[in-house]
Amino acid sequence: MTAITTPGLVANGTSPDAPGTQPDAALAPIVSAAFQAAEGDAPQMVQTGSDGSFAVVALGRVVRAAPRPLAQVRPAVMRDLMADRASQAARKYANAALARINKGMPLQQALGQSGFSRPARAPSSRRRARRSCRTPKTPRPCCA
Repeated sequence: MTAITTPGLVANGTSPDAPGTQPDAALAPIVSAAFQAAEGDAPQMVQTGSDGSFAVVALGRVVRAAPRPLAQVRPAVMRDLMADRASQAARKYANAALARINKGMPLQQALGQSGFSRPARAPSSRRRARRSCRTPKTPRPCCA
């Protein structure tokens, strides 16, 4: 028999330190029993399979729910904040343009007056511009 210690888990079996991972289905009865136990309870046997296999479940360490340190979540918070601000700005410009369009203004004019500026296009080289303007050559028929 091998003793295994899981990392910190939440009630659904996922690890809060690895949010993208899926819970292990084989651990489901063990996690369920662990979350029904209280600190200081005696270890308990839990059946893990229909073949009679079992596991002994004991709480090693209980971590109380608490907010994560800001240093740990700062990149995600900043990313979400910037996305939210960008979404609000886009909604503001879209609503302004839509109001003008609903009053009968042409689309291009409404977009121009909404205050939204598109990013400048990257300049292309002269050679690349010439190549894109050429018409494709048709292959010559082969004579036999």
